[in-house]
Amino acid sequence: MQKSGQHISENDLATMLQNGDQAVVSEIYDRYGGVLFGMCTKILRNNTGLAEDAFQESVLKIWKYGKSYDAKKGKLFTWMLNITKNTAIDHWRKNMNRGKIQNDIEDVHKAKEAYSETRNTDTMDVPENVESLDQSLREVIELAYFNGMTHQQISGELDIPLGTVKTRIRNGIKKLRTIYLKN
Repeated sequence: MQKSGQHISENDLATMLQNGDQAVVSEIYDRYGGVLFGMCTKILRNNTGLAEDAFQESVLKIWKYGKSYDAKKGKLFTWMLNITKNTAIDHWRKNMNRGKIQNDIEDVHKAKEAYSETRNTDTMDVPENVESLDQSLREVIELAYFNGMTHQQISGELDIPLGTVKTRIRNGIKKLRTIYLKN
């Protein structure tokens, strides 16, 4: 591990995680903790206790499954974000009423602002790149990844078929990947 205060690249973090280097957990907390905990808080409707539990479980899963991370499939940050999102949704399903996921578009922008404040040069410019998508793709991506809604919930919210939701999310992610690879 590099000396404290030196920048560790995302690739180095991924290598540390895959090699089981325990110091990576501290780096993940320092670098990504705010965003990951913010996602848990958002999905769990500001229930701090549940959000803390989901965040802790997410970090444990990141550590446990770190050896399975594949950089060819995506950025480390995105991989960790997906683990955290899925863990928070699982906690929500266990502990909350199904009808209570927030659906306020202003909250999406708040989540994007919180992400913007904590990101570093190793992470994708997700909010800016999402803004560049067509309205139909941007809408489903924001609902799925910033609001934590399931595909089924998005289908009901937007009154579009489930297959259309899945296709739009897949196409949106492909476009985001293309945008990212150009940069």
